Amino acid sequence: MGIIMNFLDRFGADPTPIDCDALKKETEKLSLSALAYSMGVNRIASTLAKAEFKTYTNGEEVKKANYYRLNVAPSRNYDKVSWIKKLIHQLFWYGEALILKEGKQLVIAESFEKKRKALVDWVFSDIESDEYPFKGFYFMKDVVYVSLNNKNVKGYLDSLYSSYAEILGTSKDNFIKSGGIKGIVNLQSMQPGTDKDREKNAELLKKQFRALFENRNAIAPLPMGYSFQNLSDRIESLNTSRDFKAIIDDVFNITGAVLNIPPAVIRGELSEKDQAYLFYLSECIDPIAQTLEAALNKSYFTETEYLRGDRIKVDTSRLEHFSIFRSASAIDKLIASSMYSVNELREKVGDSKVDEGWADKHILTQNYKPIDEIEQKGEDNAEDSE
Repeated sequence: MGIIMNFLDRFGADPTPIDCDALKKETEKLSLSALAYSMGVNRIASTLAKAEFKTYTNGEEVKKANYYRLNVAPSRNYDKVSWIKKLIHQLFWYGEALILKEGKQLVIAESFEKKRKALVDWVFSDIESDEYPFKGFYFMKDVVYVSLNNKNVKGYLDSLYSSYAEILGTSKDNFIKSGGIKGIVNLQSMQPGTDKDREKNAELLKKQFRALFENRNAIAPLPMGYSFQNLSDRIESLNTSRDFKAIIDDVFNITGAVLNIPPAVIRGELSEKDQAYLFYLSECIDPIAQTLEAALNKSYFTETEYLRGDRIKVDTSRLEHFSIFRSASAIDKLIASSMYSVNELREKVGDSKVDEGWADKHILTQNYKPIDEIEQKGEDNAEDSE
């Protein structure tokens, strides 16, 4: 009902009759395309919400006001998860997103106007968020502005969806028709009479066959001289429920391909989930995280501050589901090779640090000593044996 009212509001209360069947078809197209696109965008938002926003000062990781703001409560009314979902929704439905730095809050604009300028800051105005209008002008240096490389991706998909919706509608109609009863009534001879008499005969046949068509088990009496030939068994349906589902799957697969989401991930299937999910993280999530990270750093830090090590990093390394028992061997290797300390690894797997000095030390086992030291030790052992 909301879609119809929006349609009427947009085009005005014109007394011209509306084709309800056409409007229904357009609504079905919108529903299918919106469902496929929304599922993809929600999947991206839910995944990115698990990322950690790390903050650094002079190259050292710190957890202060910005860390809390980006990982816990970006604004008074939004926690991190709901904030990220709103941001990704704006980004993918409109191709761009604007974040205002209002005191200690990060406010995502739902609508705004921008004026582009080549050599000076862009200017943003007429900004509104959650039914609250922000007056005045905001310059690029004072906001976080994020945009997709291809802002028209939604428009391209809508054009493609329109074609698929026609195919889907035809497939649905054929499938429904294929389940009906089709036949021929044979007359031994033409019945005399006027057009009105023939209309009465046709109406009589319609009433007599109604029970046959509408009920699972039925018998229809025929007047003498009439016979019924069933053609339903001769008609092979070109469309089955599988064909119908295949077209819907195509829409989701194409949406996933455009968003770099593998079919197994966008539909939540388990087959080949591990490999598909790794592709999804590297080709879909990481580029978005890098785009958001660059926008935050551009807004928060000057060139001098960034080069000395002040920055924000969107860490996606822990987005893959982690099983500590399945990864025990790999954890052992990372510690033995001195790649990480015990506390560094505990933090990566989501455990709390151990308040012990040894847990922060890097350990290198004998197997990882430099070759020259191993050769020297071998020579020393040879001399001792002599």
